[in-house]
Amino acid sequence: MSTNNTTPSASQVADAAINILIRDITDKVFLIIEEDRKLNRAYLRAVETQGLDAVNLDIGKRVKERLGLRNEGQNEKPKSKHIFSYEEHSLP
Repeated sequence: MSTNNTTPSASQVADAAINILIRDITDKVFLIIEEDRKLNRAYLRAVETQGLDAVNLDIGKRVKERLGLRNEGQNEKPKSKHIFSYEEHSLP
């Protein structure tokens, strides 16, 4: 958003919020998995059979591919307990 003293437009506010959402979308997907009992059970079963790293990597890749995002760098402080880090993203 603009750093000058003008009032931001609704579009600028929306764009700033969307950029934050997209940046942390992988962490948010893992939080949704954690909070949804059915998804969390499926996730834990997948981890049992495929391994934690493989499952988490596949989920992260799927988020990027499904939404057509660009990688922006690692975030080492996820809110999700299922991951130790995640790739931040932006729109192309």
